[in-house]
Amino acid sequence: MKFVLDNSAEIRVQGYEAGAIRLALPRQLAGDLPYDAETGLATAATSCLLGRHFVDPHWPPGEFAALEAEHLAALLAHEPEVVLVGTGTRLRFPAPEVLRPLQAAGIGFEVMDTPAACRTFNILAGEDRLVIAALLPPDG
Repeated sequence: MKFVLDNSAEIRVQGYEAGAIRLALPRQLAGDLPYDAETGLATAATSCLLGRHFVDPHWPPGEFAALEAEHLAALLAHEPEVVLVGTGTRLRFPAPEVLRPLQAAGIGFEVMDTPAACRTFNILAGEDRLVIAALLPPDG
């Protein structure tokens, strides 16, 4: 019997460090992210959105304090099952009114530090779930 990993997600988080998230993805999805063609890795150094088949390296909130309800409401256009909110190096909870658009739409969400959100994204994307990770970069 042969086992084969079936992962339809085109994007995986390869690693994270202070100020950067390394993504394994096809060149055409990297957009204007710095991309290493030899390794197939791009680096996001700002807040970004990840889906199974897309990256948005220009997600507006540059830091946790700037996160607003409109930033999360914009995610509804992607029709996610679940949204992972990565709050940087440490876990911080947004005010309830910031999370209200997801709650009102009945979208599941989890708030966690960015490294945990990256790991969880890889698992859920690998399971073919409609997941979006809204990530603030791990701070230095």
